[in-house]
Amino acid sequence: MTRLTARVQKVRDELEQLLDDDDDMADLYLSRKLAGASSPVSVSGPPNWYPASPTIGSKISRASRASIATVRGDENDVEELEMLLEAYFMQIDGTLNKLATVCAVLDAYLSFSLAYKEN
Repeated sequence: MTRLTARVQKVRDELEQLLDDDDDMADLYLSRKLAGASSPVSVSGPPNWYPASPTIGSKISRASRASIATVRGDENDVEELEMLLEAYFMQIDGTLNKLATVCAVLDAYLSFSLAYKEN
C-alpha cells in the first residue's frame, strides 16, 4: 500500500511541476514541432525530437523555442493542454486522498485487531 501511495504521489508531483512550467507544456505539442520541421521557414538546427536534458544548452534552446512560439502567437495553445492536465491532476489528487483514507482505516483496523487479541 505504501508503494502504491508513493507512486501516485510521484505522478501527482510530476503533473504539478509540469503545470507550473509553461515551457514544458509547450514542448508537449508534437504537432507544432512537426509543423515547424516541415515548414519552409526553418529554425536553425535540426528538429529536437528527444526530451531536453537539464543542461545549460537545453535551457538556452528552450528559451529560444519559447520566444519563437511567442512570435508566432502560439502561447494560447498551452491553455487547452493545461486544462487537460489539470483534470488529470484533480483525478490523481482524489486518488491520493482515497489511498490516504484507506491507509488510515487499515491502520485503525490493525490496531484494533492487535489490541483485541492481546485481551
